[in-house]
Amino acid sequence: MTGNLSKHKKNIDNIYTKAEVDRRIKSATDEKVDELTKIIDKATENIESDIAQKADKDSVDAEISGVNVALERIKYYGSADVVPSDESWFTVNSTGETITGLTDTGKTQTELVIPYEINGVEITTLFGSTNSISGLPQSILDGSSVTKVVIPKSVTILGEIAFYECSSLNSINIPNSITSIGPCAFSYCSSLTSINISNNVTSIGYEAFSGCTNLTIYCEQGSTADDYARNNNIPVVYTDITDEPTFRSMTVNGDINFINSNRVGMNGVYMVDYEVTAVDTSIPKEHHLTHKADTAEVLTKTNTTEFTPTADYQPATKKYVDDAISAAISAYDAEAMALLGGDAE
Repeated sequence: MTGNLSKHKKNIDNIYTKAEVDRRIKSATDEKVDELTKIIDKATENIESDIAQKADKDSVDAEISGVNVALERIKYYGSADVVPSDESWFTVNSTGETITGLTDTGKTQTELVIPYEINGVEITTLFGSTNSISGLPQSILDGSSVTKVVIPKSVTILGEIAFYECSSLNSINIPNSITSIGPCAFSYCSSLTSINISNNVTSIGYEAFSGCTNLTIYCEQGSTADDYARNNNIPVVYTDITDEPTFRSMTVNGDINFINSNRVGMNGVYMVDYEVTAVDTSIPKEHHLTHKADTAEVLTKTNTTEFTPTADYQPATKKYVDDAISAAISAYDAEAMALLGGDAE
């Protein structure tokens, strides 16, 4: 009997109760859940890190891209604020470096910023064309009412009839990169009032600015643009002349109209190195800047001939200067005498 009880006890010890089974299952499950939770947490941490790193990379890439764009705009336009017009507004030649016209959308614009590249090809030339039907010259702005054009520094050539008969155009820049302006490039741009041309332009074609009745050319003395302006009776303003210039002389119809002079202000008196034989006050001040006077035709600064200038840029002879200084001294003495009650020495 005792043996049977022992046998049954041993069998009972080898049997898990439901509660024990549930406990063991729960324990094993909890351990697995903990393990899986740690794996998930680690994976989530890695994912979040990857996302953060990617976000940082994207942010940095965006900043670098923005800086590169700004640098490109500064390089080609001189300012990061200048935004090129849409590439789709322009037509180009077969090799892609020359703009030849505008698309229908481009023709609806009033202001254009020429892109420095189109389809990845740098734009170096602006060149008009010939209408395939009429055979007439056709500018790149043909069919539009564009009033303002900004040209990038990638462009080196303004070709033939580039802006021919663009009567609405009133503002355009010629960047320092331009070396050549072709024939009839700006002919009959009647609304164009001023244009600045640098010394880098070494070639200006025939009638490049013919019919530009309101135009003044801004350039340096002796430049290709200066020669073109004077040879074609276009008003010119010299950009290398300051407000206090040393004027050169010019000869008009055989008369000396201005002489070499250094303008020095003293009590409203202007002293000059030489005195002239004739003065034509109808000639604008800015035009007194062409040819050096023949020294045989001018008098020395010791000349005592009386001449009274009527404008601050006209010369004054020694006599006028001496008389003006004498008058100023006399006036000073009179004022001093009055202040001192007549006791001034």
